[in-house]
Amino acid sequence: MCRKTIFRAYLIALFMISISPFAGVTAAQDPMRVQPDEVLVPTVVFDKELYGQLKMKPHRRDSYEHLMAKDAKLWDEIVAKNLNAKNFHLYEDEQEQKIQRVKLEPPAFRVVQDNLGKHPEIVGSGGGVWGYPDLSKTDRSVWVAFPQYVLSYVPPKSAPGSCHQIQVKVEPVKLTVWTRSEYGNTAHPASDPLAGTEFGQKLEAAASSTTQNGIDLKARVVAFADSLDGARVYVSTAFPWQSLTHKISNGTLYATIGSLILVYRKDGTPAARYSDFACCDYGGKSEPEESAATPEASQDEGRALLPDRYATKFSLPAGEYTVRIVVSDGLHFGVQDAPLTAMRSDAAELQMSDLVLCRRVRRVSAEPAEQTPVSDSYTPLVSNGVEFTPAASPQYWPDEMLFVYFETNNPKPSQSAANLHANLRIVSMESAKIVDTFEPVDLAKYGRPGTTAIAVGRGVILKRLQPGAYRLEAQVADGAGRATAWRSAQFTVLAAAPLELGQPAADH
Repeated sequence: MCRKTIFRAYLIALFMISISPFAGVTAAQDPMRVQPDEVLVPTVVFDKELYGQLKMKPHRRDSYEHLMAKDAKLWDEIVAKNLNAKNFHLYEDEQEQKIQRVKLEPPAFRVVQDNLGKHPEIVGSGGGVWGYPDLSKTDRSVWVAFPQYVLSYVPPKSAPGSCHQIQVKVEPVKLTVWTRSEYGNTAHPASDPLAGTEFGQKLEAAASSTTQNGIDLKARVVAFADSLDGARVYVSTAFPWQSLTHKISNGTLYATIGSLILVYRKDGTPAARYSDFACCDYGGKSEPEESAATPEASQDEGRALLPDRYATKFSLPAGEYTVRIVVSDGLHFGVQDAPLTAMRSDAAELQMSDLVLCRRVRRVSAEPAEQTPVSDSYTPLVSNGVEFTPAASPQYWPDEMLFVYFETNNPKPSQSAANLHANLRIVSMESAKIVDTFEPVDLAKYGRPGTTAIAVGRGVILKRLQPGAYRLEAQVADGAGRATAWRSAQFTVLAAAPLELGQPAADH
């Protein structure tokens, strides 16, 4: 009987090594995926000798530095990248299966350098993006993402819900293989991999309780009119990684971290659901009874290996909704509700989206064709070559920059957006008075010839504001006297400076 059903996507969506002064090699991998009439098995193949070196003296502060000094291309050479179906043998329940296809895929992982620091991001099994804490400038951790082979085969017929053991062997013998050991024949949509699973049921129970239980969850939901039918929706969450139940033994992380998003119509009926899984599943490998890591080492490794935020995107028909977000570690959970209005796009009318307040920005290519997507299902918010990451619950220090992203349209794409401009102002929540205004923003440089969509990103200086609660308001107008309604988003300016420069105020 399967302890955990791999097809249920109980795992992190990447092959990642996090190497810190206290950590050994820690890795996780993609779920086995069951598509109509086939199973997809993610597999990484290592050079056996080089892989063996990674287990040497895992707690020596300089062990990996010595290895890299001997071979600067170690991380590139350790993975075998030129294999085909003839090199693999795949077994289900000890019976060899015919491999249909073998494809080498890049890792669903990237290391991001933004205005707040350097951190990894991974694509979860449901297609969302899990973000990890920034490490200090003195931290010597190294993140390595390995490409993976995906083996495809047509499985024998079996009963729904049945469990099956998987084994992958590789030739030649100088190679060693790393893959999953079991999967369960359980159907679910790609956007809801936890549906019907034990963990998924725990998340559903937490959603029904609507009560925080140990995880301080922050959440923000925004919508952009995307078509005549409806809108695309972005959900951003943040939570303290320290509150996630986990165990680290010999550099290996044992944890169960996932999310569930339930969307309800105005009348309370279910409209959609999405789930995702960040970490971790090791097939039949049991969690060790005792951890070999010291408390200090566990804290250091945990910071590098546990996420502290999650973001995803999906589409909804036009209408009014309530979005319920749950994040859990299997024992504790955080729950947040957020109202949402999804609007239709009307190319003939001047329209404006929600305001997205951000703390993280980074430079990317200004050309859409050259922008690398995080995943097939998540498209970053980019304006003029800058990626804006939505903040779950924006709080800012007085010397920080508040970043805002929004979208508008040019009702006359045959003409330039030269007559379009945006007005921005800040209103005190306490007095309801305008406390700061800004020069109108010329939107000509944000528009693209022949397109109606205009993505606008701006930075707002907060130094003139006293600590307190505020509302940023924005409006778009054109030269013909037309103007959108004022859109707004609340934020807080905190009273004290952070203890460590560059660290987030309260969320990310």
